[in-house]
Amino acid sequence: MEVFYIHRLFTTYQQGISSTMSNISTYPYYLKWGYNLETPNYMKLNVWNNSKDLAVEIYKLTMDGELSRDFGLKDQIRRAAVSIASNIAEGSEKSSSKDYVRYLNIAKGSIAELLTQLIIAKEIGYINEQQYRMFYEKYTEIMKMLVGLIKSKSKLE
Repeated sequence: MEVFYIHRLFTTYQQGISSTMSNISTYPYYLKWGYNLETPNYMKLNVWNNSKDLAVEIYKLTMDGELSRDFGLKDQIRRAAVSIASNIAEGSEKSSSKDYVRYLNIAKGSIAELLTQLIIAKEIGYINEQQYRMFYEKYTEIMKMLVGLIKSKSKLE
């Protein structure tokens, strides 16, 4: 009886949300979970999307091979990669441009940290030259975007 009541409440709540918010633009992630929300501004940024995609690629890279067995380096590489997109998102939700720029600079530091770890992984034979070059190109692209965004947000201070 209790489970049925909770299910009914949740279903009623979901129906209420979808009927009152049907005209709000949505992002596919939220739809998957049954929510209708506005797309956060950071999800519209190319730098956030590229950083998120980079983190996904890093996770895939570290799932196999020798790098997957080096738990310390694997963990450090993953945390640095995730930190880039996470800091862009967190900074964008801050109330001032100064705070946003601070988080963008943290993201910039994280991508430099990631590149350093990838250089080490290449030099000890965990990744090959082609893999390294691909990640270096992504590093360059994201770094340029971060520097540009920092400059544009710094002018608002």
